[in-house]
Amino acid sequence: MRQVFRYSRRMRRSIFALASPYAHRLVCASVAVLFAVGFVAIFPVSSAADQVPLPPDAPVVLHAGDSFVHVGFTQTLAPKFKASGVRYVVRAQHSLYIPTISRALQLPDLMRQYKPSLVILNIGGNEMQMPKPSDHAPAVRRLSAVVSAGGASCVWVTPPPPAHGETGIIGEILRESTPCRVYDSRPIAPSLDREKHDKVHPTRPAGAKWAEAFWVWLEQERESGSSWKLKPRPELVPSSEAPPATSAPAPTTSAPGASR
Repeated sequence: MRQVFRYSRRMRRSIFALASPYAHRLVCASVAVLFAVGFVAIFPVSSAADQVPLPPDAPVVLHAGDSFVHVGFTQTLAPKFKASGVRYVVRAQHSLYIPTISRALQLPDLMRQYKPSLVILNIGGNEMQMPKPSDHAPAVRRLSAVVSAGGASCVWVTPPPPAHGETGIIGEILRESTPCRVYDSRPIAPSLDREKHDKVHPTRPAGAKWAEAFWVWLEQERESGSSWKLKPRPELVPSSEAPPATSAPAPTTSAPGASR
């Protein structure tokens, strides 16, 4: 009986010895496949178009703002700007206010560094419930002066008010932001779904919808043949150059949002 046990133990060792190289190779191959799949899932392979570098003299669009920038808004705009040959620079932080954004993001330094053709401002979301929004009117004027320095075009994208509304900061932005343009997000706001945790920030799909509408407006308001300069603010156009009031185009459903 002992001989049979010793024999079977020797057989098992022989079988394991023969199988171990194949088992080792199989394990290594499996690990390599799993690693490759995981790597592709985490780091998607970019297309040839994504790998083409922009020329050094490509126009720059600087996008600055608060947490509303990253609700699917900038994620939707980024590939559009890149496809248009634009260097798209984004700077945003949570919990910013109109009086604090310039210093927090060092906007004067960014303006000198990048010399943008266009500056997009997503700011004001944290001021939608201010008891007295006119207190921030001077800050709107100062910020508009900073981002229009050096002849850059600028546009304020107002925050889309939630269902419970806002107390007047959008009106202050519309009145005090000269010479910047304003994309008024109020017309599209009711159609934007909100995050359940605060009922204020748009969901990612809603943020993408908001960005698509802004993009349509942006392309309509670009000066022809320019490197992403916008048409002048309507009230800044000399009366001799301004078109008759009756010739203004009717609002379209493709780009909801009032314009200044």
